[in-house]
Amino acid sequence: MPSNDSYDLREQAAGLRSDVRHIQGDVTDIKAELRATNQRIDGTNQRIDSVNQSLIAAKIWALVLCGSLYGSLLFVMAKGFKWL
Repeated sequence: MPSNDSYDLREQAAGLRSDVRHIQGDVTDIKAELRATNQRIDGTNQRIDSVNQSLIAAKIWALVLCGSLYGSLLFVMAKGFKWL
């Protein structure tokens, strides 16, 4: 009987080794996919940052334009009311 038990243990150990190799391969694949996903996320973050910078520039431009408009309107009103 001891030889049978030892043979079963060897089979189980061989099966476990095979399973571990399979899991290691899966982990390697997951790591590669994760790296690719991280690169895509980094690219998306760069695009979002560039859009954010564009929006900031547009806000500054809009504020300057609005200030110019208000200043022009006040100047025209001052001329109309003969304050100037």
